[in-house]
Amino acid sequence: MTDSKNKPLDPGQASTTEQAPILPDDAAPPEVEGITPGPSPTSIIADPKPKKVKEKMVEVRLKFDYWPEEGERKSAGEVVEVPVSKAKQLIGQGKAEIPLGEDD
Repeated sequence: MTDSKNKPLDPGQASTTEQAPILPDDAAPPEVEGITPGPSPTSIIADPKPKKVKEKMVEVRLKFDYWPEEGERKSAGEVVEVPVSKAKQLIGQGKAEIPLGEDD
């Protein structure tokens, strides 16, 4: 007869113990935000902030006046450089188009 206490957990079975994140051997130690209250306090690990990735910029010709987040008005007909996500949004709304070169 096997003892159920010494039996390894089935990987498909739920566990009530929170598992520590797996980190590479050469990784810096995680940043700690605080400690949990109670008789057996544990560290609260800070969530690493995602790095901001600079979005690719693209030129569009405005069909309507546009106010970017900076607040400076851009006039209809003007070619402006905006992030790709904003360009897709403006083109989808019919407020801008991809400018064609002089030769096209």
